[in-house]
Amino acid sequence: MSVVSAIQRIATEGTISLKHAGKLAAEYGLPLAEVEKRALSIEIWPLRYLRNSPLLSPTEQIKLLESTVVVAGCGGLGGIVAMLLARLGTGRLILVDPDRFEESNLNRQLFCTVKTIGMFKAEVAARKIGEINPAVSVTAINDTVENTRNAINRASTVIDCLDNIPSRLTLADMSRRAGVPLIHGAVSGLAGEIAVEMPGAKTVMERLYPNPAARQRPPAVPGFSAGAVAALQCAEVWKILTGRKALPSGSRIFWEIDDFCFDQG
Repeated sequence: MSVVSAIQRIATEGTISLKHAGKLAAEYGLPLAEVEKRALSIEIWPLRYLRNSPLLSPTEQIKLLESTVVVAGCGGLGGIVAMLLARLGTGRLILVDPDRFEESNLNRQLFCTVKTIGMFKAEVAARKIGEINPAVSVTAINDTVENTRNAINRASTVIDCLDNIPSRLTLADMSRRAGVPLIHGAVSGLAGEIAVEMPGAKTVMERLYPNPAARQRPPAVPGFSAGAVAALQCAEVWKILTGRKALPSGSRIFWEIDDFCFDQG
């Protein structure tokens, strides 16, 4: 019996459970994500993605499962971004961060706990994502973005969740050279911004950060500010990967929680 026929036999009300998909993956020697894609190809939804429907079509969910996203920075923004993308069903995540968790990260960084202090952020995030969605392939890179050109060259999209200007500009240049869309995010206090730069379009990062040598003081970052920016970044990734209309390349959205003010420019 083919795996598709087995899926049809097991499916209940047009869905297949994680338990049954896992059994089929083991029986047929397939990755779990491949079983999920074959189910979606005959319009049977893996239960874990059912609430993505009908916002996403089965074909669009398959596109996500076949996508590779680089998340540069696994702290306040990056941890939430990685978690949301895993729950959405992004097939491959490459998490890049050279740092280890510190006690001061506890107020906002999703995967920072008392037990993970001192551990590499990317490795902890990768392990936790495996618990959230075992169908997602996750690679942790405990290094700076400057040394991850090969990963960026393989990506469908790159997400900037970094905390310093030189690395942001380097990441933008590498994404540009690789022809990969870049989704930028930054947060400070009760304000944040996102921006999108598509391949071959107007550059945005050099306009946002005209002085790479500017000295930065660590900003205040409450967890809810980081969560808001991360959610907006994930929404743009979702739109780009599924072919929807994204934020115009070269523009940005700036918002302030105090006044609940959104400004696009």
